[in-house]
Amino acid sequence: MPLFTEKYLIIDYGSTYIKGALYESGPGGVQLRRLESLPLVELEAEALPEAAAGLEAGQYEYNIVRYVQSFFPEESNYILNLPLDQIYVRDLNIPIVNQKQLDEVIPFEVEGLLPVSLDDTEVVGRAWASDEETSNVISFAAGRNTILQTVLPLKRPQAVIRMVSVDAVGLAAFIRTLPEEEYRDRVLGQIDIGGLYTIINVVQDGRLVYTRKLPIGGQHFTDVVATEMKQDAITAEQTKLALELDLSPHTVERPESYFRMHRVTQAQLNRIIKKSRAIVDEIAAEMDRSVLSLPTEAPGEIYLSGGGALMGGVRETLQEKLGARVREYPLELSGSEPVTLWATAIGTANHYRLKQTEKFDFLESPFGNTLKGGQLSLNMFSTPILFAALAAIVFLASTVFDIVQDRRQIQQYDAMIAEESKAVIDPTGKTSADVVRLVREQCLSRARNMQNEGDLRALDILRELTNNTPARSEMHFRLKRLQYTDKTVQVSAEVGSFNDVGRLSEALNTSRLVREVEVISQNSMRDKVDVRLSLQLNSGSGGGSARCQ
Repeated sequence: MPLFTEKYLIIDYGSTYIKGALYESGPGGVQLRRLESLPLVELEAEALPEAAAGLEAGQYEYNIVRYVQSFFPEESNYILNLPLDQIYVRDLNIPIVNQKQLDEVIPFEVEGLLPVSLDDTEVVGRAWASDEETSNVISFAAGRNTILQTVLPLKRPQAVIRMVSVDAVGLAAFIRTLPEEEYRDRVLGQIDIGGLYTIINVVQDGRLVYTRKLPIGGQHFTDVVATEMKQDAITAEQTKLALELDLSPHTVERPESYFRMHRVTQAQLNRIIKKSRAIVDEIAAEMDRSVLSLPTEAPGEIYLSGGGALMGGVRETLQEKLGARVREYPLELSGSEPVTLWATAIGTANHYRLKQTEKFDFLESPFGNTLKGGQLSLNMFSTPILFAALAAIVFLASTVFDIVQDRRQIQQYDAMIAEESKAVIDPTGKTSADVVRLVREQCLSRARNMQNEGDLRALDILRELTNNTPARSEMHFRLKRLQYTDKTVQVSAEVGSFNDVGRLSEALNTSRLVREVEVISQNSMRDKVDVRLSLQLNSGSGGGSARCQ
């Protein structure tokens, strides 16, 4: 858990929309702060920046910079995904189970399976299953130029690219938002129907096993509407949403008012539904083909996401064609936002929080490290610095207060010593013999007062009891409290055993100041004994003359 607050923006650059999820991590955990989306804009070649290497790269740079400046201009930490159509996916079976050795071997194992040179390619791979001798690995290879073009539009002073992964990997990690018992030791499928393409994933035990991208998406439903209604793409998209198409196997009867309101005939609607169902059937057929080539068992359940999943009847049609349970994710976002639209973005956040040995990150290589960028900024340390400054102020204030109090006490003690000194030493300057005589007379005077009035000082009593207490080498003894009132001394202490209580009582009873020792209480506390003693003092037991010789 981080000790300071940090924000990072996950950008899901789709085929028709850019979606972003802003997260904040800190001592209180990780929280989703904002979700923002923006449709992609297609520009003519002459409208692109001059620095753009090509039409596609220029479109990407324009749209992603436009998105960041529109919604998150103050953010500087980014997490990006490469689209699956720019990645080479390869399945490997390697006779190694150690992850560090796998990281070294995977590029060489996959080299012969790629149509490009490793000199210009970055490869990442992770094992999704291992036995005693071999590991099943899924690997991704991306050209360095592709990674560079993805990162460069966001490279600026203070900006940091935290991770560059794959959109299919982020989608697979969305499974981990489910309760653990829903995906642990299970094989699950994912179908994400995007704008121009559909991603098919198979996940086992929360790890990606298989992925594939189909050139089928929600835009194909729009094309059907545009063809039948003789409309342009923008109008057809609006019509598609307004018609509220239902592609379920059971035909839904529409009232006459429905056709008048949307200016569509029954024949047109029937053709739109029939052709749209054919698109869903094609997705189901491709899913079946994918299941046949899986390196593991068929998924027991399939989760549906993406904008195309919001169309009525898609789930029911897929379920009928696949013969498996097709579900929507049982999750909710604030503001009634459909979670299916944000599966890849939120899943990428889950993937980013995994251990480094489980992540697919193209920036972990020496080449990738050069693209992370970023300079040390004290902004991220603002909160702990504030707390540290306040703590330092409180500490200094308490220290100064203690010093002042100590000096006052020292001055009081110096004054008391000066008063005592006046009663012992003649300030007029006597000889050393006179000084000794004066000190002895003062001492004898104090001793007589103690014998006649019983005026024992607490220090005298404490010294006497200390001298008569058995040594540490003889028994365990720890004084907790000593209370002196008139002719009685209450002693609370801790000794090693009940036998030590008797030894302590006998030792204190030998003191010339003590007349009687009474054990008030003794209680066993774990391996020690708490004891309370009451000491009755002798009247006039000063013995001061012996100390004044």
